[in-house]
Amino acid sequence: MNYPWKNRCWVGLAALGLIAQCALPMAPDGGPRDVDPPVIVTANVPYGSTQMQGQSMQWTFDEFVKLHQASQQIICSPPLPESVTYELKGKTLSIAWDGDLIPESTYNMQWGSAIKDLHEGNVLKGFQWVWSTGATIDSGMIHGQLVDLTGEQLGKDLSLCLYPIDAQDSCLLGPPLYSTRSDDSGRAHFHHVKPGSYQLRAFLDKDGNNRLSEGESSPIAWSVAHTDSSHHSLELPLTKLPSDSLLSWRQLPADSSGTLALHVNLPQVKKGMLRLVKQDGIYREWHLENGVVKDSIAGLPPGQYALYVVVDINGNGALDAGSYWAREVSDQILRGPDVEVRANWHVDHQWVN
Repeated sequence: MNYPWKNRCWVGLAALGLIAQCALPMAPDGGPRDVDPPVIVTANVPYGSTQMQGQSMQWTFDEFVKLHQASQQIICSPPLPESVTYELKGKTLSIAWDGDLIPESTYNMQWGSAIKDLHEGNVLKGFQWVWSTGATIDSGMIHGQLVDLTGEQLGKDLSLCLYPIDAQDSCLLGPPLYSTRSDDSGRAHFHHVKPGSYQLRAFLDKDGNNRLSEGESSPIAWSVAHTDSSHHSLELPLTKLPSDSLLSWRQLPADSSGTLALHVNLPQVKKGMLRLVKQDGIYREWHLENGVVKDSIAGLPPGQYALYVVVDINGNGALDAGSYWAREVSDQILRGPDVEVRANWHVDHQWVN
């Protein structure tokens, strides 16, 4: 039997379903994710300004931002006067201080990772703001790189500071004239420095205030730096040093070991130690007299070895890292070419300079 009302009922229900489907709320398409850092749209002291005499600066961004560890991340060279305050209102950052800026000086403010946008956390990286209290912007530059005693590149985020050429050792306890941080390769750059000569110091600075704080102990590298020199290398006495004691190891049988014959002639090394080093320590050590060693070692475990010469400056037969406060320089380490030892191989190795 045909029931026409049933057909009409199904049609009505289908129509209601379509209406309900059309009325379902859908999340709006927000478009591509924001990956751009904040942009400065106005500043009360424009970049590159001269004759600046104020006690505060303001920057307004194109979006809302947040401030992250401003007192540690924002570094100014020369340093701003004491009692610096940081205030963020809406899209505007204000930095103020008590006291006057240094006359006839160029200031370079680096922000590190202090500024991020509010929603995505995009960091304003590599930002700096330059201005001068004099009539011109200083153009001096100093470039340097930190290395450890083995000549390897040293780690990142160390403080490098410039002080007056006649500064005493205690200058590290106070603010520097100029400061910067080393990058991942141990490199550091000073820009807009007043031309001249400075004392350059590098040290671990855990609290990021560019000075040695009370109770803070750190290895310190030091040298004299000139703005007319292209590059300065600083040896910082820490980490990556080979062990200072010999391993107790048993020579392997001839069928599973290698033999290494050494001929070393380094006449510039009057006194020191030659060391054959593997990852687990020192396998053999020789005393260098006038830089000459000839020897052969059998039964060495296969693998990669390195040769080091410790230039024993004070002649005590040990590797010394030196002391900044006692003005004792670090023992120098010379690194030779790596040596590969294989089973059943006889390797003749020369290190001649």
